Amino acid sequence: MRRVLVGLLAVAMAIVLYACETVPQTPDPSGYYLKAKMDFNAKRYDDAIKSYQKGLEIKPNDPDGLFGIALSNYKLKKYPEAEQGFRKVVEVKPDYKEAHYYIGKILIENGKIEEAIKEFQQELAQNPDHIDSIYSMGTASYQVKNYKEANKYFEKYIDILSKKIAESEAELAKKKSEKDKKEWQDYINALKQERAKFQQYNGYCCMFLGRYDDAVTNLQKVLEYNPNDVYTLLNIGQIYFSQGNTDKALEYFTKASKAEPENATALFKIGSVYYQRNEYDKALEKLNECLRFDNNNLEAHRLVGWIYFREKKDYDNALFHLKEVKRINPQYSDISEIEKLISFIEKSKDSK
Repeated sequence: MRRVLVGLLAVAMAIVLYACETVPQTPDPSGYYLKAKMDFNAKRYDDAIKSYQKGLEIKPNDPDGLFGIALSNYKLKKYPEAEQGFRKVVEVKPDYKEAHYYIGKILIENGKIEEAIKEFQQELAQNPDHIDSIYSMGTASYQVKNYKEANKYFEKYIDILSKKIAESEAELAKKKSEKDKKEWQDYINALKQERAKFQQYNGYCCMFLGRYDDAVTNLQKVLEYNPNDVYTLLNIGQIYFSQGNTDKALEYFTKASKAEPENATALFKIGSVYYQRNEYDKALEKLNECLRFDNNNLEAHRLVGWIYFREKKDYDNALFHLKEVKRINPQYSDISEIEKLISFIEKSKDSK
């Protein structure tokens, strides 16, 4: 009986082995793809393409192989070939991760921003946390002045960066060696710099949308990273100035001037506040200081001309500065009024 059982088992094993040998094997390009990835990581993109092509001979229209070739062409800056390749990927597999993103990137390179936005939207529809697409949606929307969309994606990008900063700070606390600490601290600083940059852009979006309180909130966060960011200080000051809050405007314009004493814009803004407050001596001081660093500041010449004419009765200086307005921009929107005033002053001088 035992011999019979052994014989039957041997026959069964033979049948199984025969079946395994006769079942068609699934084509497997993974060996070529592995080499392609090694070449790609070593920046040997032409070699990577060759390996992916060999893999596609085994498994035609495989989206992984098509994507690898397209991405290699993208790295080689062969954008027409790369775009064609990425489009082939989404034709074969519409939800292939990052294919739409790279099509969008290429369209950005070609200045087709509206078309690029549609590709980024498709990427985010299937891959909503894709940080590069979130970044690209924000910056592309900002370029086409769609500030509402830009604001939406900038806020998402800022949130992602904030989470990364918190996670990285937790990792930093675990590090023992000074080398590791420095590496993590440098990484955290880079993340904070990136976040501050996009808080600034987000602040501008809020300004354009008329959400001035939100704008100030975002711009204040930039100052937490860099208290001497001149353009952020100027923008906060300008928001307060436009709201008629000259005290707060003067505070921020003055901070900007202290951070960069030769910044003509900051000096002009301070002078404009004093002019608005009818403090003409202080206005003259700051506006003339502005003109020392930027003699082509048309508005500074105009305000100085008006002060000398109306408040100081100093017609020679008034004439000089008003004529400077005409020299700088003969097409100035109020040039006819400037010319009438120049003519009036000259006639008044002649009559004396």
